[in-house]
Amino acid sequence: MNIISTTFFVSFVAFFAIYWLLKKKPKTQNVYVLLASYAFYALIDWRFCGLLFFTSLITFYSGVALEKITDFKRKKIILFCEIIINIGILFAFKYYNFFAGEFARLLGLNQDTVMLNLILPVGISFYTFTAIGYAIDVYKGKTLATKEIVPFLSFISFFPLLLSGPIERSTGLLPQFKQERKFDYALMSDGVQQIIWGVFKKAVLADNCAMVVNNAFGNYSNLPASSLVIGAILYSFQIYFDFSGYSDMAIGLSKLLGFRVRINFHFPYFALNVSDFWRRWHMSLQSWFIDYIYYPLGGSRCSKGRTIFNTFVVFAVCGIWHGANWTFILWGLYHAVLFVPLVLFCSKGFRRTTVNENKVLPTFRELVLMFTTFGLITIGWIIFKAVSISAAIGYLRGIFSSSLLSAPTGIGLDGFTYVFALLVVAFGFEWTQRTKEHAMQFNSSGWVKILIMYILIAHVIFCNAAQSDFIYYQF
Repeated sequence: MNIISTTFFVSFVAFFAIYWLLKKKPKTQNVYVLLASYAFYALIDWRFCGLLFFTSLITFYSGVALEKITDFKRKKIILFCEIIINIGILFAFKYYNFFAGEFARLLGLNQDTVMLNLILPVGISFYTFTAIGYAIDVYKGKTLATKEIVPFLSFISFFPLLLSGPIERSTGLLPQFKQERKFDYALMSDGVQQIIWGVFKKAVLADNCAMVVNNAFGNYSNLPASSLVIGAILYSFQIYFDFSGYSDMAIGLSKLLGFRVRINFHFPYFALNVSDFWRRWHMSLQSWFIDYIYYPLGGSRCSKGRTIFNTFVVFAVCGIWHGANWTFILWGLYHAVLFVPLVLFCSKGFRRTTVNENKVLPTFRELVLMFTTFGLITIGWIIFKAVSISAAIGYLRGIFSSSLLSAPTGIGLDGFTYVFALLVVAFGFEWTQRTKEHAMQFNSSGWVKILIMYILIAHVIFCNAAQSDFIYYQF
């Protein structure tokens, strides 16, 4: 079931009404959320409900054992087994065919003989990391193991976050399943605004960009450099509005149910350097890598050489997390390379900043840094989007050619002027709200907000872009 569909909307309204009728019965609410989450997942592909349940069950009993057992070696074995089982499942479905095929190719064998006919379960990377993070937190004593299985199963399978995150921590979301949720009108009003903004970003901005992007990347060898530059820039916009749009919807839906979920994007294209970008982009995944991989390796509290090594490890894992393709690994390593100058020469490079927080416009220096950072990130997205490394190289070669100053053709820019204007307006909203959680949290009279919401909804209804799946569904 697509989260942007009439079926989902009608189903959620019915679910919402019954959910709040049970507000004085939090345990019954949790059962209801659990059933709804599995029903939602079953409508996508019922065959993987058992896999989701198995992952949840293994992690639940691992947590109980980790808290009960005092012997350090036994606890370590239990944690190791929990991680190996979950990573093993993820590897089998997501990576086996890739590595088996590459190994067979190196040996000169027929790749078809080692391949398995497996379908990648939607959301497996997200709920697997949620489960592993919980087990590690219990092992380290950061959280107590829950003894109630229904809240835990609901936490792992919570349907707004199940398909594409944010990746929640047990210290943040799980305790909310154990307490009574109150009907908070202000929170729900904010949630509705965030949902509408997220739908607009996906259905209007991202999907309109997708049509041009697909033309550019699908026919890059026959297009002028100017067309390829536009295609690359629009892909940067597409993937941002697509993924952050889903996150806005997921967070907004959670607010409607009385849950507060961590933000996943904080206006990343206003970043002044690559480090700042990664503190703003897919924040739940990056904090997961920092807490469970980067810091255990030593983080930045060691020599610069070791810090660089730790950075490469994290970004290599980040790349392969996104998919079984050499392009993702190269994309991750590319970002690690971008971090090297910050590690060597810029002690302040790891600090998060807000661009000219108290002023309307950025300084000239900040503007240059923002555009430079965006350009470097966009080159990375070319590698990320390409179907192979050779295609990525071909696309980049095409950009750096003599046709850069020629008129862009062949990517379907006819009638795109209005979409371009919407992109400018959208970034304008985000710029003015860059210190807030999302772009619709501006201070204005009620009727102004209502008018803006109606305008956004009208654009979604009458948008003529071909609807596509969320990009991060494949991860």
